[in-house]
Amino acid sequence: SDVPSTVPSDMPSDVPSYMPSDVPSKVPSDMPSDVPSFIPSDVPSDAPSDFPSDVPSESPTDCEDETNWETFDPSGTWSGLDCDFIAEIPDFYCDYLKPYKFNSKNTMEACCACGGSNFQPVIPSDPPSTYAPTLSPAPSVDTPPPTPSPT
Repeated sequence: SDVPSTVPSDMPSDVPSYMPSDVPSKVPSDMPSDVPSFIPSDVPSDAPSDFPSDVPSESPTDCEDETNWETFDPSGTWSGLDCDFIAEIPDFYCDYLKPYKFNSKNTMEACCACGGSNFQPVIPSDPPSTYAPTLSPAPSVDTPPPTPSPT
């Protein structure tokens, strides 16, 4: 019959149905589905996925600059500058030194200050504070002391 039964059978059918059931199964199937699910599973998988997610991870990471990376300029003018040097003035150096690749990576791919690097997971991470913010009687911004006027 093309119409699903209203009462579950005691034995599984040898012929697959072409319509989904209104009742979820009590055990997972042996074979993966051809169609991805739209809600996350309650149980994490045993292995990493083959493809990156479009959603950023909620797991925190520490940024580590690419080990032993430095700029390479065939003329030598801008060679040998590492991520620590670039981080001193990232607004300038990240973009300006971008053409000088080393081991196929440029500043944007190798240095934390430029948005690249090797991100290392931080486990366990500290949970966010549950305390409510408090008001301070003075601003918490570092401000230089006023310059004395000449007398």
